[in-house]
Amino acid sequence: MKAIINLIIATILPSLIFAQGDFGRSFCVGSSFTYIRHYEDIPSLPRYNEFTWNVNAAIQVSKRFDMGVQAMAIFMKPESKPSDYHHIIGVFSQFNFIKKEKFQVFAETSINIGNYKLSQDDFLPSYSNGIIYLGLGGGSELKISKKIPHLFLDLSFISYLELNVENAYVFTQYIVGLNYRFGKGYNE
Repeated sequence: MKAIINLIIATILPSLIFAQGDFGRSFCVGSSFTYIRHYEDIPSLPRYNEFTWNVNAAIQVSKRFDMGVQAMAIFMKPESKPSDYHHIIGVFSQFNFIKKEKFQVFAETSINIGNYKLSQDDFLPSYSNGIIYLGLGGGSELKISKKIPHLFLDLSFISYLELNVENAYVFTQYIVGLNYRFGKGYNE
């Protein structure tokens, strides 16, 4: 538990240090839906479909930093087996390298907890409570239309490292979603 608290502080502290009166100028809610098909040509390897729904909410902390919370529901359907459901929830921080009215490029870090275990010891992702994930990634947001000025297309990826699982794989989640921004801080 102490490690989780230290990681959260390490994620939040830089944002608070650089805050310069921009806290809360914009708020963002987002949603994405991802499909991954795991079908190898080797008969001994597992085949399954995976659908991930990610919802998040973030607040502007400073001109270049956003912080928020996220929740992922992962639905997995192995071939010839019943469906399985997993979840991951956590906090994230984004640093915006380029933050223009129509386009943004950002790096993201997160700390999460969930029950989606992806290990070299298992053929399929399995269920195990209390897994801690460190997320690192990046992406961009593109304004979709002038008619809906606060709606953005989110194109990004996050790689998750399972910190408390032996022989764990690092898995990458690609994201194609929509973000809606409230407030005025999004375009400066």
